[in-house]
Amino acid sequence: MAVLVPNYPLAEAVLPKDASQGGPELCTAVLKAAVAALPVPSPASLERFQKQVQSLSQELTQRLLGISDLEERLIGIGNRDMMEANHLNHFRFLSAYLANPNPDDLVSTARWAIRTYMAHGFRPEYWRVMLPTALELLGKRLPKDVAKDIAPYYGFLAENLELLLPTPEEQPEASLGLTGSLPPLAARYLELLLEGDRRQASSLILGQAAGGMPVRDIYLDVFSPAQRMLGQLWQENRISVALEHFATAATQMIMSQLFPYIFAQGADQPRLDAGFVGCCVQGELHEVGMRMVCDLLELEGFDTWYLGANTPDKAILDFLAEKLRSGAGRTKPILLGVSCTIAQGVPFVERLIQALRSDARLPDVKILVGGLPFLRREDLWLKIGADAHARDAAEATQVVRRLAGLTEVGA
Repeated sequence: MAVLVPNYPLAEAVLPKDASQGGPELCTAVLKAAVAALPVPSPASLERFQKQVQSLSQELTQRLLGISDLEERLIGIGNRDMMEANHLNHFRFLSAYLANPNPDDLVSTARWAIRTYMAHGFRPEYWRVMLPTALELLGKRLPKDVAKDIAPYYGFLAENLELLLPTPEEQPEASLGLTGSLPPLAARYLELLLEGDRRQASSLILGQAAGGMPVRDIYLDVFSPAQRMLGQLWQENRISVALEHFATAATQMIMSQLFPYIFAQGADQPRLDAGFVGCCVQGELHEVGMRMVCDLLELEGFDTWYLGANTPDKAILDFLAEKLRSGAGRTKPILLGVSCTIAQGVPFVERLIQALRSDARLPDVKILVGGLPFLRREDLWLKIGADAHARDAAEATQVVRRLAGLTEVGA
């Protein structure tokens, strides 16, 4: 049974049809206005939709795998696994978005996803097939009233696909070197990693540390820009996911090698009667950013505990409770940092916050959140119940000090 898409606003109904000729700002305004006019599904519809995310993803993949010329015409050679991952991410993102709707989130994420997958060989025709197929599956898997609540969002994406596609100006510059826009030291570091030479990359960083370069500067002026560029290179399909994973793992290894310098430089700061527990929410595998925050706070005199990627809620709460109960020797962790880099992880952050707020063992723990979803929507941290958010590792150290009632470094 196919679902008839109910009336929904097309971008052309909000601003003139030639809006795409008015530049990216006007085009974005068109799209955001169209999204803002879409009806928000009822809580009951959203709950039914969320329960079907896995099955919808699997069936959508099976439908498209039945297309004989799938790779040649739609997704590019060898991209079947990537397509399957995209389908699951698509439904997870939409369910997370509908729980906390914001027009900028939908427009920016759709553009990012389309640009990224096109850089890896997907063609616009893929979305022209995928979106109507997904819409048909809504009618098959969901009650009619629920499908009707969700359908307008597919109508928006399908009808405005041309405005979401990257323009020629947004295509990566093939003439630019892979590290050309980075500061010299960060550029050399990333070049070594892209060459697969982690020994020399490690030697370069450890040599800088031994020569007196503060670990804080290494983190903020070398690792941070290098990691951002690494992600951009993968997004533009200029490096493989394997090389991106290798380079990130190498950076984590080198961060561990810097621990003696962290402790030595941190010894110059008075130890603070405050602690910080850092974690990555359930399903979150990007952990370098939170590791950096913990290490930078260690440098400033905090006791820090980094719990790693994809940490279960109960493990986080129990760890906090144990530290509060024991006093950790001389200090207590009054702050929790939660990292989330993908929109579909936001419901897990909110769930963790709600669980912490209702846990009688944790009456005064303050919560800092960070990651891309909170950059795209700066009021999101407040909406889900956090105490603050930070845009990057440097700002995170300042915000943590404020939440802990500290102002000046060493105070």
